[in-house]
Amino acid sequence: MNINFHYHAIKSIAREAGLSEDDAELIAGCSQLIDDFNDYAPFIVNNVPDYAKHLCAHFWRDYYIFRPVTTGFSSWFDMVTLADEKNQKNIAIPFHFIPEKKRLNEEVQSRAEWRTKPARMDVPSLIQTKMNELLNNTQLPYDDKLVCFGSLLHTFADTYAHQMFSGFHGWENYCYLNGVYDVKDVASQNDFSNTTENQAAQQFYAIGHANANHVPDDTSQRFTFKMKRTENGDYDLLYARSNPIEFTKCARVIYDIVRTFMKNNGKSTLIFTKNGWEHFTPKLCEAMYEQDPDKLNAHWEKVFSWDGYKYHYSRDNVFGTATVKENLQDNPKLQPLLAKVQEHLPIPTLGLVYSMSNHYYRFNVQAENLRSYVNGTNVAENELEGIREIVSQIKKELRYED
Repeated sequence: MNINFHYHAIKSIAREAGLSEDDAELIAGCSQLIDDFNDYAPFIVNNVPDYAKHLCAHFWRDYYIFRPVTTGFSSWFDMVTLADEKNQKNIAIPFHFIPEKKRLNEEVQSRAEWRTKPARMDVPSLIQTKMNELLNNTQLPYDDKLVCFGSLLHTFADTYAHQMFSGFHGWENYCYLNGVYDVKDVASQNDFSNTTENQAAQQFYAIGHANANHVPDDTSQRFTFKMKRTENGDYDLLYARSNPIEFTKCARVIYDIVRTFMKNNGKSTLIFTKNGWEHFTPKLCEAMYEQDPDKLNAHWEKVFSWDGYKYHYSRDNVFGTATVKENLQDNPKLQPLLAKVQEHLPIPTLGLVYSMSNHYYRFNVQAENLRSYVNGTNVAENELEGIREIVSQIKKELRYED
């Protein structure tokens, strides 16, 4: 799926379920940020809350080196990094191609078991387990729950768009498009499977749905493709899907999840009848047909003009603007420490001290929670071990005391 669903549809569903404008905006914004959050470089902070310190290496006194939990791959550079299996395990799989039941430290009899399957709340699965944990959580502040909820909804929704694919590079993702049609273009029925872009995708490194290009994510297309059942078998598995139909099914499941979230958090829920859903569905499909990113906000507002829904996604709307509080390079006492650390650690902004929002920290903590759960190991601890050791050793050598 793309921003059409992860932000616009999610916000519309949340508003339709009865959530306020602000709550729905935060949920939808966090949902879309799973695709867009490609931060990876560590940086120094001075306001990290206790609940996020496991994502840090202590630097000096009240200063910490924070290691972001990358969830997205929104540039070609990001796509190239997915060739590394470590990034497949830490980014692609936990957030976009979550397996149904097998965690990554478990054995499978066939790589086909890594393929994503559409999630439901009445069928046990990895994402269902994590969603239930959040829905039943009575400890987190409500605002923090909204951040976590939106993040999980992204992964839940992707089980519908990315079904039949895994986040690994492997034969289970080899496929050939043999029919791609725009659902709203009923008259011409042009087959887009032979476009230059779609044909070129057949040669891509088969991670996720790369061989099918963006077709599985496109909210206005129906398609068929051929896949393998086994590594050495023929392309005899024919798969066909209409994205508007499949994504509408997903929307109905998510609507029920939102209602449960509201009920469990003491929010009043409006009575929503079958006729109400039948009224909402055509508008949802009509809204999803627009694909031009520059027209999406206006298009969705027009479709839902009677309801008064507004759309204005941005990263800053969710996280706020990162603030530089000071530059440790201005402190002569710290210059030797900074210089030595820079020799060993690739921290582009070393010395600058940032103050981040609670939403930023909570988003990263939630991402780490899901990433480590899917991997079956503490990923953050493994990543930070080396950084902590280097900083600690340098401070000993230079005789720095906290």
